[in-house]
Amino acid sequence: MLSTYSPVTDGCDSSSLTLFTNSRGFEALDPGTDEDWTITTFLSTTGQGVAVTEDDQQTQGTYILGAVADGSDGGRLTVFGSSSLLSGQVISQNPSLVNQTLFLNALTATFDDTSTMSIPSKSLETTYNTIQNPGLWSTTYLIILPVGILLCGFVFWLKRRKL
Repeated sequence: MLSTYSPVTDGCDSSSLTLFTNSRGFEALDPGTDEDWTITTFLSTTGQGVAVTEDDQQTQGTYILGAVADGSDGGRLTVFGSSSLLSGQVISQNPSLVNQTLFLNALTATFDDTSTMSIPSKSLETTYNTIQNPGLWSTTYLIILPVGILLCGFVFWLKRRKL
C-alpha cells in the first residue's frame, strides 16, 4: 500500500503501481528512550503479506517496504526493502510503475531548492514504416500496379510500332 502523505510519494496516488522483487519486509521498532527519530512509512504490504524465512517458515502480517527516519538534528534516512527498485528489467517490462518517481523523490525530499524533473531518454532503435495488415494493399502494389504499367507500356509500344 502506497501512502500519499509522505514527501517521497509526491506525484503518486494510492492506486499507483510499484513492483519490488525479492523484497525484505521489516517492522518499525519503538524508538524507546531515543525519541530524536521519527519514522514515517510510505510503502507497506497489506495484512496478507507473508514473510518467508530461511527455514521456510511463513509469517503473515503487515510489513514495511519503504520508510523515512527523520532525526531531530536534521538527519534523514530513507530505506527501501528491495534492491530491485530501479532494476532495468522490471522498469522496461512495466513502464507504468512509479518506481523511478519514488526513487527521485527519496533523493530530493531533503533538499528545498531541487525538483524531481527528469527528461525521459530517447530510443535510438530504428523504426520502420510498415503496414500492419497489408492484405489488399500488398496485392495492389505488388501485382496490379506493375502489371498495369507493363500493359500500358506494351500498348504504347504496339501503337508506335504500327505507325
